[in-house]
Amino acid sequence: MGRILTPALYAATMNVFEVDFFRQYKAAPDEAVMAIASELSATGGSVKNRGLGATPEMAEWVGPKVRQHLLDHAFDVEMIDYQSTIEIHQNDIEDDQLGQYAQKIADLAVRAKGYLAPIVEQMVANNTAVGYDGKVLFANDHEEHESGAQDNLLAGTGTTLAQVQADVATVYATMAGWKDDRGQIVRGYRPDSVMVGPSGTLISHFTTIIQGGQAEGQPNLSGWIKHLLVNPYMTDLTDWLAFDTRPGTRAVVAYSRKDPTPVTIPMNSGSDFEEGKIPFSVEARGAAALGDWRRACKVVNGG
Repeated sequence: MGRILTPALYAATMNVFEVDFFRQYKAAPDEAVMAIASELSATGGSVKNRGLGATPEMAEWVGPKVRQHLLDHAFDVEMIDYQSTIEIHQNDIEDDQLGQYAQKIADLAVRAKGYLAPIVEQMVANNTAVGYDGKVLFANDHEEHESGAQDNLLAGTGTTLAQVQADVATVYATMAGWKDDRGQIVRGYRPDSVMVGPSGTLISHFTTIIQGGQAEGQPNLSGWIKHLLVNPYMTDLTDWLAFDTRPGTRAVVAYSRKDPTPVTIPMNSGSDFEEGKIPFSVEARGAAALGDWRRACKVVNGG
């Protein structure tokens, strides 16, 4: 007589799946797009997104220290529940046919590792989320107190290699001139990554730039642009985005309230009793919100 599904066998099988999930989760690579996001932990059902805007420059210390208050543009970010669930057939446990689930567990782990990546990609592609200054990420009228209107939604000159290289230089100059809420130049912003849609032309051009190639008469920009990201949610394939991904508050802030965690149910407590199908689920809680718009520029070519 073959083996049957006892509570001990059930518990042992679920434990194997959980251990395998965590092993695969640890080994899974980080999603490349998360480089444009500051990743922070959350401790409640919502978090107050504050302390954004430009950080003041160092200045000569004469007399009492000048304290620069944080801008009072704070907003709440609600944590969102996420899940992914597969079904395991009871007969497969009894028949010791569990190898077929190994790839499913691996898939769950990889998708769980990057569960916020599609949210970040859609946020920058759709450009509808509102940030701390009341504007969408890419806008031509970002303004804070004495900064004056600032534009990170730029008109491109075209999509040839020479035109793209010229526009990269324009983005660099634009980001170098950002001002804070006191009207002072904030040094240090510069693009190091670009994002495009699934466009063979722009992918080819930026690959050339990163590898040190250039059009005739254009400078070598490989020292500036280091990374190319492809965003499947970008639908205008002539536009591209530039990001400063160095440490600090980036263009997007990704919050994690609960890291992806396997969840199983007690034996004979649900569909396994009724249908012989056992759910194996992964749950997480998190959210994404806009961060510092100065870390990003969009170049629009036509349309």
